Amino acid sequence: MLTDQKGSELLMMKPNFKWNNLNYGYKITTTSIFESLNNKNILLLNSLHCANYYMSIMAGMG
Repeated sequence: MLTDQKGSELLMMKPNFKWNNLNYGYKITTTSIFESLNNKNILLLNSLHCANYYMSIMAGMG
């Protein structure tokens, strides 16, 4: 979940492992606050990068 400085939810990402390519897909839900942001595209791209990085780190800890 991504929130702003006030704690308001901006977007939610739920990972879904794809066995056919051994990678994660994400179900992304955004709020109206997120949709009103001018830089929402770069924020979404950065969020996906961070989520992929986190999932790869967690997979390597096993």
